[in-house]
Amino acid sequence: MSETDFKTWNIPESPLAVEYTLQVLDEIRLAALSGVEIGGVLFGERGESLVRILTWRPMECQHAAGPSFQLAEAERSALGQQLADAKSDPQLSVLHPVGWFVSHTQGGTSLTESDLELYTHFFPWSWQITLVLQPLKDGCANAGFFVRGSDGSIQTGPLPLLAAPAKTAAPVKIAAPAPIPPRRNILADSSVWLWAALLILVVIVAAVLVRKPEVSPPASVSFHIANAGNALQFAWDKNAKPVREATSGALDIKDGSSNFRLPLDAARLREGVFPYALKTGDLQVLLTVYPAKGPPVQESARFLAPSSGIDESAALRRERDSLAAQVSVLRESLRKETNRNQELQRKIRMLQNGAAVKRARRTYSNHRPK
Repeated sequence: MSETDFKTWNIPESPLAVEYTLQVLDEIRLAALSGVEIGGVLFGERGESLVRILTWRPMECQHAAGPSFQLAEAERSALGQQLADAKSDPQLSVLHPVGWFVSHTQGGTSLTESDLELYTHFFPWSWQITLVLQPLKDGCANAGFFVRGSDGSIQTGPLPLLAAPAKTAAPVKIAAPAPIPPRRNILADSSVWLWAALLILVVIVAAVLVRKPEVSPPASVSFHIANAGNALQFAWDKNAKPVREATSGALDIKDGSSNFRLPLDAARLREGVFPYALKTGDLQVLLTVYPAKGPPVQESARFLAPSSGIDESAALRRERDSLAAQVSVLRESLRKETNRNQELQRKIRMLQNGAAVKRARRTYSNHRPK
């Protein structure tokens, strides 16, 4: 199974299931190896009986009281502001804060009183969860989810051992790479390399977006013409996002030498079909969908009646085959560019989250009693 495949956690005592990827949990595990306890907000999607963890952001904690994760009053205010500002973040605006996580350097994966108070105060909804993990000496981590039961009680259950992926499988657990011995001026050196890597990744992403803006076309509505006996049907995907969010639409029809437009209101668009009586043997149709936000979405289709006695010419067949080949090439190019952009965004997110954790560790080291 790929690290990007979703795994599911659920227990009989809770109506809520949790979906997650090994990739996201491994990012959290690596961040928790910093030597101090850390916390973060989990962002993702939610349904009636399911939450899905897609990414995370670290919480600010200066560790004024020691290595344990205890938020001061100013840091609690910062957490509240962080949750409020998430909607204005382009990467988080369509996601929900589905819960939070905290790491424990000792005491296992149970909730402490301060953990429970923070969970209740900042994440009070029935669908919001808590992830607790305890790093182990070999770099692996024990972990467990906490969810609310139907009666509001806190229910818990363990996760499989979190371990760094390795090329050779082990029967029980896979050990993370051994930590690198500390070097002189390692904080200063790592900061330089961190910012250099961030700058390189930003330049790469900007170059990709500037060079190939066409790789982000509007969503498809799967418009086509279907033969329904003695009549035709114009059909499209009524569940496509542009259709669901549309305020109106139109069908521009060229039937032989006749040209005319048929307006469509939002209700008619959401039916997904429109019957039509063919007048000639050659029909061309353009569907335009006007979403509430964003540019119009347009797709076209052509129908040649088999009984019209009109055979496709060799030139027309070549044109059709050439267009089909171009569409196939563009779709493959779009798929590759999308995967590359997603991987770059994931690396940038890991560097940003890692930088925040390093700042917390530096702050703790500077304030720790000598």
